[in-house]
Amino acid sequence: MSAKTSTSLKTSAIDSSESALKQRTLASSSPSSSKHQSQHAKTTVKAKKQDSSRALHLIELRLTSLIIGIIVALNYIPATQPWASKFIFSTNNDPTTNTTRISRYDAFIVVFAIVGLTFIRAFLVEFGLKPLAILLNFKTRKSIFRFIEQSWAFIYYLSTFTFGMYLYYHSDYFLSATDLWKGWPHYKLPLAMKYYYLIQLGGWFQQIYVIHVEDRRKDHYQMFAHHIITCFLVIGSYNFHYTRVGHVFQLIMDEGDVHLATAKILNYLGLNTLCDITFVFFTINWFMTRHVLYNYVVWSAIKAVGYLPEKCFYDDASGELVKCFNANMHWFLVILLCFLQIITMAWFYMIIRIIVRVVRGTASAQDTRSDDEEDEEDEAEVQKKTNWNELNQKRKWVMHRWMLTLRCKKYIHIHTKVNHLLIDIELLVDQIWRSCLL
Repeated sequence: MSAKTSTSLKTSAIDSSESALKQRTLASSSPSSSKHQSQHAKTTVKAKKQDSSRALHLIELRLTSLIIGIIVALNYIPATQPWASKFIFSTNNDPTTNTTRISRYDAFIVVFAIVGLTFIRAFLVEFGLKPLAILLNFKTRKSIFRFIEQSWAFIYYLSTFTFGMYLYYHSDYFLSATDLWKGWPHYKLPLAMKYYYLIQLGGWFQQIYVIHVEDRRKDHYQMFAHHIITCFLVIGSYNFHYTRVGHVFQLIMDEGDVHLATAKILNYLGLNTLCDITFVFFTINWFMTRHVLYNYVVWSAIKAVGYLPEKCFYDDASGELVKCFNANMHWFLVILLCFLQIITMAWFYMIIRIIVRVVRGTASAQDTRSDDEEDEEDEAEVQKKTNWNELNQKRKWVMHRWMLTLRCKKYIHIHTKVNHLLIDIELLVDQIWRSCLL
């Protein structure tokens, strides 16, 4: 009787323990608790992202400053100066005409441009743009990140456009599409043009790196394709001596990006009316430059095939082979330009959607490519974390119940063995007692 009572008490204790654990699990999965967990998880995700972003910028600062310091120091060592100087100074120069030609060592300048731009960006973000964003009362991580991103875009594109426009104004092909191809191959470049081209190429490579280490936008793959095609175009036009037409295309791209960054910054500052006015001007400018002027230059490239002679060209002074015209290479670059136009048209469609929203009065001009993308990523991570917490709670409950069941079975098994042992002992004692009596 006592054994049955002990078993029932043990079973009731197990049931009460299961009930208590189940109540705690249900309480933790209630709407209020889930909301609290979601908010806590979202805060944790944002804090981790902010810490990782700062850590990345600090790593970039230390690594790039170390590389720049090593290259500069090696320029003062006679044994390493000939190679180290190629990272900073142009080779294959002609002092008599103050011009330069392309060289295989130009890749060194491109690498140094990538490192230098990464250093400048990380330095401005940590010690300039981020403190400015906090001073302007940006509180959320998303608003700070967007302000920093567009401020850097404004600084970079305004600098490259200003430098490129200065070179274009003093060039022989200013406001003339015919002169873009006249006298090809243009293998003798002004030194400033060479640096402009190589720094631009380094900037595109650096942007490919940035879009993969920073928070991804909704149009990440479009941006990646755009940058890859642009890199191919810059490299191809540089090696094929199409630097004039390449210069014009880069001006077209940079000029529109300056206005786009300006409109976004005004929107983040809450100057909605001024933002809408700037955005209207940007839209008109985008259409005229990237869909009218751009296609006009592409059309001039298509017509150039008819009057560019298919022959090899040699330097007049040295007799060295400069370049042989290759129609296949020319058409390859034209096709890349057409692909770039398709991507630009997709972005223009997004711009039209923004204009429709502004006209309807439902919203101000904003960048639809990045709208709510970070929120979606955060919500996905928060939902994943919340689901994991709920699954973990259920797993704990199942494991606890399983352990209790095992303990119960073990207890019953031991209790049964003890009962059998007691019965055997009782029978043995009874037999001994009977034998003694006899």
